[in-house]
Formats: sequence, structure tokens, C-alpha cells
Amino acid sequence: MAITSLVLGIVGVLLAAIPFINLIAYIPCMLAIVFGIIAIVVANGIKRRGRPLGIAGTALGLVGCAAVIVGALKPVVHNSR
Repeated sequence: MAITSLVLGIVGVLLAAIPFINLIAYIPCMLAIVFGIIAIVVANGIKRRGRPLGIAGTALGLVGCAAVIVGALKPVVHNSR
């Protein structure tokens, strides 16, 4: 789960940087957040393996979601002037 979260977070952030594809990046970013939270909860149980990767994947998912929101609002704000 932790590695999946990290990979989806990286993919989401990279897709969010591409101008016309950034709205599609919302899906891997949200999945990275969900898998990261699951990985953190599971890692708090038996073993602590994978907890840092889960935290990193969750953080990348949040950064990617923020980039998608900013990318979606940028044309609206720019055209309103």
C-alpha cells in the first residue's frame, strides 16, 4: 500500500504539471491519499515498515491535488481581469 501510494503520488504530481492533462491527475492524487492513509494505519499496527512511504505518498497526493485545483482556477482568475 505504501509503495502504491508513493508511486500514485509521483504520477499525480507529474501529471498535474502538464497543462491540458492536469484535471486527469486528480484521480491518482486522490488514490495516493487513500492508499497512504491506509498504509499509515496498517503500519501503526504490527510493524512500522512502510510508514514513511505512506506519509510521503499522502503528502505527494495532497500537493498534487493542490496543483490540480490551482491549475483549474488559474484560467478563470486570469480571464476575469
